Amino acid sequence: MRAIESRWPAQSDLELGRRALKVLVLQLLGRSVCLDGFVALCALLGLDYDQVLRQTTRSFPANHLLESIRRRPSPALLEFLARRLAAFDPIRLECRRRFRAGFLASLPPRLSWPGRGASVHHHWVVPVLARERLTALRQAGFDATPGSSLVVVPSREGGQPAHQAHRMLAETIYLPLHPDLSPTQLDRLRKSLLA
Repeated sequence: MRAIESRWPAQSDLELGRRALKVLVLQLLGRSVCLDGFVALCALLGLDYDQVLRQTTRSFPANHLLESIRRRPSPALLEFLARRLAAFDPIRLECRRRFRAGFLASLPPRLSWPGRGASVHHHWVVPVLARERLTALRQAGFDATPGSSLVVVPSREGGQPAHQAHRMLAETIYLPLHPDLSPTQLDRLRKSLLA
C-alpha cells in the first residue's frame, strides 16, 4: 500500500486550506441568519440556492473520482488527524448519539425514515420521507434539502425494477440535526416536520 501510495501526487497545504475555508463557510451558512442572507442573495441572482450548495459540497467530480481521491495527504492534514485521534472523546460521541436518538424517538411512527430499525445511528443529517414538508421546513429556517448524490442501481437485465428505492429517493429530504440546536429550534423543527 505504501509503495502504491508513494506514486500518488501529494495534496498541498494550500489545497487543504481551501477545503477548510469552504467547510468554515458552509458551517456559517448552517446558522439561520447567514442562510437567510445566502438564500436571498441567490434569489436576487436567479440561482437555486440548494443547487449552489450541492455543487459546492460535492468534493469530487464524478468523472474524475479516482484521480481525485488517489492523493497523499498533506503534512498539515496528517498533523490534524493525529491531534483529532489523540483527543478523541467517546463520551462526546455518545452524547451526540443520544441527542439524535431522543429527537428521532419523538417522531411519530407515521413518519418514515430509512434506518429507523437500526440499533446505532451516527448521522448529522437525517433522511426522512417527507418531501411535502420541504417548504415549511425552509420557511422555519432549516436547511432541509432534497439533494443527494445517491442513485438507484439499475436492475440486471430481466430483473424487477426497484420501484420502492426510486420512490424513497424521490420522497427523501435531509434534515440538519446537530447538538448545537437549542430546545426551541428542535421543537420548531419537529413542528415544521409534522404540521
